[in-house]
Amino acid sequence: MNNLTTHKIVKCTISSIVLLSAAHGVTVATWDLTNTGSGAVTVNPDAVGASAGAATAGAGLSTTNFTASGFGGSETGGFLDASPTLASVITDGQYLSFTVTPGTLGITYLSFDYYIEAVPRSSNTVSLMSSVGGFVDGNEIGTYTHSTEYSTANVSFDVSSLSSESSPIEFRLYLYGKASSPNAGSSTFINNLSLAPEPTSLTLLGLGGLALFTRRNRS
Repeated sequence: MNNLTTHKIVKCTISSIVLLSAAHGVTVATWDLTNTGSGAVTVNPDAVGASAGAATAGAGLSTTNFTASGFGGSETGGFLDASPTLASVITDGQYLSFTVTPGTLGITYLSFDYYIEAVPRSSNTVSLMSSVGGFVDGNEIGTYTHSTEYSTANVSFDVSSLSSESSPIEFRLYLYGKASSPNAGSSTFINNLSLAPEPTSLTLLGLGGLALFTRRNRS
């Protein structure tokens, strides 16, 4: 009998950002962005020392951007400008803001659902920045562009470098990327926003790239 164990390297395509963790489902804070007019926050009581404030709209937006579908709205209603670049929405103050102080659980990734309608007419790109790095074009923690019309993508940004911060951190999600004038099918929404702690098992991150897994065969 041959008990030789062999390993094969298998390639597979990851089409979106993914993070697998034994701590999946454990959060430090979550925000209710469908609470019209307010982004109410819930902090996990097990995250000793952690605190977080409600999500708010940037100076260029308003509380009307908190809708029953999430934070965003229809561009035809004037909720989001036709801004194609990050620099322009920074200047215009078009962002979602929330402040967090990491606690004993720490913070590793920020995740949310990102819905867009017509790709060229919706704000199909989102960038994350923090008060630690500064809100300046080029200082993004991460950027994601959603290119499938009338669909929702789950997005995760790695924020583990900020986990040891003891002072409050302001995060901002900037929405932009429109390539043409708005029409009726040009809404953008962010929903199910949460911050989660350090994972305790395998982490996989990818964006249209290749991941390598080891598959073990016995013969």
